[in-house]
Amino acid sequence: GVTSSGSSSGGVFSQSLTNTISRTTDFGNVRGLTPASDATASLSVRSALGLAKVFTPGTVAAGRQSTLTITFSNASPVSTLHLDAVEALKEDQIDGSTSGTSGLLISGALSNTCGGTATANGTNEGFTLAGGSIAPNSSCTLTIPYTGTLQTPGTPQSFTNDIPEAAVKTDEAVVSPRAVASVNVVDQLTVTKTVSPATAAPGNPVRYTITVNNFTGGALTNVKVTDV
Repeated sequence: GVTSSGSSSGGVFSQSLTNTISRTTDFGNVRGLTPASDATASLSVRSALGLAKVFTPGTVAAGRQSTLTITFSNASPVSTLHLDAVEALKEDQIDGSTSGTSGLLISGALSNTCGGTATANGTNEGFTLAGGSIAPNSSCTLTIPYTGTLQTPGTPQSFTNDIPEAAVKTDEAVVSPRAVASVNVVDQLTVTKTVSPATAAPGNPVRYTITVNNFTGGALTNVKVTDV
């Protein structure tokens, strides 16, 4: 066997490589036999820097504060990664609308376990993380409180936050992956239905569960649901 290691992802987050032993030029034996085909094996080399994000919860009430959590991870078993000034995140607006009247605005202090300094920009539409670090085989998080506003009251909207590949800069010049997350903002009642089991034999009972969520911001009375 031969032991090897990937030295670089070639300026991208993930790169696939294929090693080939030619049946005619790379193979020989005293009997002059030739294999029926080349021998090949593929390998994927990934950057050590990982990036993930999630809105909690995935559906929120308009005008009510919720959180966006971004997780940075370091898959290297030996090297610490140092987060440089993250200019791409500074320009990365969490506002998913271009109308200027709706979207997501940072509405509180950022919580940071990466070290360094994390600050919202002047318009509270984006942020900067600078001077952080991630130890080998470790991760850290940046938690961002935000509040959503609808362009048209009574009409739910979905907003998407997108950090492109290679947007996070490090002193070690490793490449970060793309990270995308979406959140739904509503200001009314929502109704969902589930059934268990999803597949049933004839004559067997099933249970339907109807869930009504109130995202209006106030108590509602005499709420009725008709299922036909």
